[in-house]
Amino acid sequence: MLERLSNARTRVIRIGLILCLSFVFSIFICKGWHEPAKADAAVTALDAWPATPQINDATASPATTAFTPSAGSNRLIVIEVTNIPNNTTVTTISVTYGSNNVPATYVVDSANNQRRQAWLFYLTEADIASATGNTITVTNNNAVNFSVNIATFSGVDQTTPVTASGGQYINNTSPTLNYPAALNVNAGGYGIIAAGCNTTGGTIGESYTDHGETTVGAGFSRLGSLAFAAASTTNPGITYGANVRGGVVGLTLNPAAAGSPGTLQFNSSTYSVNENGASVTITATRTGGSSGAASVNYATSNGTATAGSDYTAASGTLNWADGDSADKTFTVNITNDGAVEGNETFNATLNGASGASLGTPSSAVVAIVDDEGAPPAVPAGNAMLFGALFIGISVYGLMKGRKKEV
Repeated sequence: MLERLSNARTRVIRIGLILCLSFVFSIFICKGWHEPAKADAAVTALDAWPATPQINDATASPATTAFTPSAGSNRLIVIEVTNIPNNTTVTTISVTYGSNNVPATYVVDSANNQRRQAWLFYLTEADIASATGNTITVTNNNAVNFSVNIATFSGVDQTTPVTASGGQYINNTSPTLNYPAALNVNAGGYGIIAAGCNTTGGTIGESYTDHGETTVGAGFSRLGSLAFAAASTTNPGITYGANVRGGVVGLTLNPAAAGSPGTLQFNSSTYSVNENGASVTITATRTGGSSGAASVNYATSNGTATAGSDYTAASGTLNWADGDSADKTFTVNITNDGAVEGNETFNATLNGASGASLGTPSSAVVAIVDDEGAPPAVPAGNAMLFGALFIGISVYGLMKGRKKEV
């Protein structure tokens, strides 16, 4: 009987070990349970296409405009040029940024020798950072009439910002201005269509947002865009009531891989302040990434120091914006009470991190260094007198006690 119980117990232990090993294997080898793959971020419009072009119906080259992109991460400035030369001279257009003329990257044009043209360019984060000033300059060797629209997008891959592009000229053979072939767009990507044509009106397909029409010389400029949640293909086209003459271009923006939000922690586990120093500043840092907004709560608590008499309790929330990795601080006021009490401490703690992980150290000890010094020393002679007095009193008490016993 005992042997059967022992065998059963052994089998249970073996099964338990197998289950534990399987669980450990699934976590540390497969990693699929607790370490999901990072998804791509989504491209979003940071500075929308303008209601009126930043450079409107220019007739001379170069033409300039000031443009400062809004703050964000993985930004891309997209520049659209509609050129209506009404001739077939081969056109050359270039775009630069800043007084040091950082060149924008050319993407596509509809046809550079037609009477109605559309062009697309872009500037990356690196281009924005290297530019001195904020002047967009467009140089056009065939500047009869042209307009320039500028927008900024965030969350764009900086190595390969454009997934696909295309363009062509339709010469009165169709009522629709569309690309030669559909363009691929990744999940979280963004589609942009632009056209310069001889006809007003028209409807942009595929539920693209229509950003309006602008008169440019003897033609018209048209813009549309659409955010894509899922991977797809796109060829929206702009359809008019009759056959049209015009150039159309388009591109799809590639989303950046989702970055790390980083960790939030104190920059030290210990701080020190003199009691007469009025206050102490405590610093929290964001390291290892800055993707997305993040926040963390802070609070103080008593150690050997007491809130209200030694320091003023503090609590609140520290906030970081998307792309922000700057240090954040809070201040704790110190009370100079005049008492001789030695050095004292209180605690500071971070908790409730949101949008990022809580790092180490998340707690700190703050020392308040007493400025009153130690109590005055007793002179040596007085110390001997006090000692003799103490001994005398002790002996007297002892003798008195023995007399009572007798």
